[in-house]
Amino acid sequence: GVVYLVEHVRLKRPFALKLLHRELAAQPEVAARFVREGHASARARHANIVDVTDFGVLGDGRAFLVMEVVEGTTLDRMLESGQGIEPRRAVRIGTQVALALHAAHETGVIHRDVKPSNVFVDPDDRVKLGDFGIAKISEFTGANKAATAAGR
Repeated sequence: GVVYLVEHVRLKRPFALKLLHRELAAQPEVAARFVREGHASARARHANIVDVTDFGVLGDGRAFLVMEVVEGTTLDRMLESGQGIEPRRAVRIGTQVALALHAAHETGVIHRDVKPSNVFVDPDDRVKLGDFGIAKISEFTGANKAATAAGR
């Protein structure tokens, strides 16, 4: 999908709108993954998890997620800068990622895609874990397993 910075018309607050591409919306496996991301993110609520505030499907079949805006950068961009990360700062960031994963696990959600590009760090080093697109949710069985099979 693609992510847009949007403003809620009545609340006058910024949000991130993640919209599934039109051509991908026609692929049941991709659409199911997108729906699972919405369910997993909304279920695994925690201060260190990107908050999903709404989910839906447009008239043309494209699914969307509305999420909080996370100011700052991703951990992969921080690492690519070549400046390194001071050990105490790395521990602070890692601890927050661990807290997010613990909270997710407590609600039956296993992220399964923890990587630097899915770890958002704001200017005050507050961490948000995002992209639950291939998460495993304990009550999903049967047909839903195919969408997260090995190699996908």
